[in-house]
Order: sequence, then C-alpha cells, then structure tokens
Amino acid sequence: SINKNDELQMVIERTNIEKARRYSDLSRMFTVGLLLNRGFLRKLDHRTVEFAPNLYPLVAEKMSEKINQLKMAALSTQQVNERS
Repeated sequence: SINKNDELQMVIERTNIEKARRYSDLSRMFTVGLLLNRGFLRKLDHRTVEFAPNLYPLVAEKMSEKINQLKMAALSTQQVNERS
C-alpha cells in the first residue's frame, strides 16, 4: 500500500493463513534484513517497512531492461513471421 509519505509500504509479519499453515518466512525475513541493511527499506514499526527513495531508480532500470528485452523478442518474432 502507499503510506502518508507517498512511499510503498508492506507488512513483513506472517498473515493468519501463513501462521495456520506454519509457513516459514525465513527467506522473506532474510531479504527484508538485507534490504534494510543496504538502505533500500526503512522500518516504520515492528511489522511494517517502507521502500526508500533510492530503490525506485534501481527498479526502474531493471524494468526498462526487461521491457527492451520483450520488445526485441517481439520484433524478432514479427520478422520471422513476415519471412514465412
């Protein structure tokens, strides 16, 4: 969700369904810890974090790369279909 600071935020604790199913959230907590340590997340309280502004350019760069890959694949497919 988007918080009052206009930043994306997420709850990091397990949901009731995850608790009932005894879901292990070690990978999620490791990732959250890594992102907190690198300054890409900020902890709001014991159960909520928000994305730091320095994360958005990295996400935009990765999305741009993926979009370019998809465009190139579509163009390649189109050229193959035109030759057939």
